[in-house]
Amino acid sequence: MNHLGDIGESYAEYVLTSLGYTLFYTKSGHCPFDLIIKDSDNNLYKIQVKYTSSLQKRRDSHKGYYRITFKKGTSAVNYNKSDLDYYICIIDVKGKKIVYMIPFDDVEKVLKVSEDGSSERYEKYKIWTD
Repeated sequence: MNHLGDIGESYAEYVLTSLGYTLFYTKSGHCPFDLIIKDSDNNLYKIQVKYTSSLQKRRDSHKGYYRITFKKGTSAVNYNKSDLDYYICIIDVKGKKIVYMIPFDDVEKVLKVSEDGSSERYEKYKIWTD
């Protein structure tokens, strides 16, 4: 059982609902996306939620970073453009949650967030900090 996935999805629901999105849920765990959201203009988007609270240590430095990989779970299979529209990435930085909403077309292989919770590459997609 993936408790981290459950935590991430629950927190994403809280954030997205707070921001005014309407949420729709899948009945199957076999969908390539976790949920569908509808914005105020009635546009629908397929969402994949990613969550981490694990600080990775750099070999050559005392500093660390948080890392999310844009692939399906622990498999080496990548998502396709038809699978989803956005990633919701939640980084738990010492109890403070930072949420990014990154378009599928703008992801690289990995999201790296510094110990202070910033990501130079993806900072423009930050939608929530508590």
